Amino acid sequence: AASDVYKRQVMAWVGLVVIFALIVLVIVTGVTGSKYFMPSLALVIIVPILIYVVLWLGKVLQNHKKNRS
Repeated sequence: AASDVYKRQVMAWVGLVVIFALIVLVIVTGVTGSKYFMPSLALVIIVPILIYVVLWLGKVLQNHKKNRS
């Protein structure tokens, strides 16, 4: 149980670092006028949604697995 909490905390920090890096990327590409501004802006929107979906699916599948046994 403790290792499960530790895994969640590590994944939360990894997610925060990735999102923070994407925000910095958007700021840098926006200020410099790079052609990668729009793709990086799209990533800032898509990545948190994907993280949410993966966490939701993990929770749904874990509950499904508990209910079957």
